[in-house]
Amino acid sequence: MGKIVFVVLLLFPFAAESQWKIEPAHASSAGSALTGNFDVDFYASKVEQAQISADSVRTEMPKRYSPMTAGLLSAVVPGAGQFYTQSYWQSITTFSVEVAMWVLYAVYNKKGDRQTNNFQTYADQNWSVVRYVNWIQLELPEFDVSGIIISNNPNLPPWQRVNWTNLNLLESKIGDAATSGKYYGFSHDLPLRPQQQYYELIGKYPQFVGGWDDAWNGSISLYTDDDVMAEKVSANFSSYSVMRGQANTYYAVASTATYVLIANHVLSAMEAAWNAAHKNHEMRMRASILPRVQMDGYVEYVSSFSMSIDF
Repeated sequence: MGKIVFVVLLLFPFAAESQWKIEPAHASSAGSALTGNFDVDFYASKVEQAQISADSVRTEMPKRYSPMTAGLLSAVVPGAGQFYTQSYWQSITTFSVEVAMWVLYAVYNKKGDRQTNNFQTYADQNWSVVRYVNWIQLELPEFDVSGIIISNNPNLPPWQRVNWTNLNLLESKIGDAATSGKYYGFSHDLPLRPQQQYYELIGKYPQFVGGWDDAWNGSISLYTDDDVMAEKVSANFSSYSVMRGQANTYYAVASTATYVLIANHVLSAMEAAWNAAHKNHEMRMRASILPRVQMDGYVEYVSSFSMSIDF
């Protein structure tokens, strides 16, 4: 950081022709003592006033800002760096975006959590892994389902009545049968509840349609393996898919808000740093009339013009 200063001294016409001697007592208290000479008394009284004016000019010079400080402030709290550089409207705008995005994130994240709870409850009430195994046994009798259902206790939730390892082995075997010329539409192994994938797959792939309660009429399946191949699903399957999709939409909005938050921090920091650097580079000019006291006690007035450029 440096400064280039240009100073031009323009002597008044009378400065070259007339000089006034100020005695030490007068020089130290200009305007407080009279000599009887009008010229000397008048101009000497202006020495102190001119000096005060010059000091005021120096104290009113624009404030210097640190680009690093401005950038760091806005990186932590968007708008803080703009406030530091006295760019108040930019500060308000940037901080308002920050608040709005946090509110948006909180609202839609909460909506997503609530909707997730809703569709998971709906699935636990209307989809059963035991019913899914029974459907496989009915529609695909060529595959052995023994050893999968390990309890017939109706008081236990379905996911606790099944040997999940054996179920996944059966699903893999059905899926592998496609290599021998017969494709049953099985493409996934069901993850163990309550994994997120468990709740996703039962409402995404037709192979799991047999586990929905409206896919059965008492003990009779309403959907065959051919229906699975044709991607025909039950009403509850479709309703559940919509519910799960709505939760994903809420989370997507919340996720977008986080991206905007990150971008707002970065852009705000860059803008604040640029504001500080820009203001430091502004050309500042001041003009003033200053007294110059010679070593022998004479005072002359000069007009000075100064221009400084910070870089």
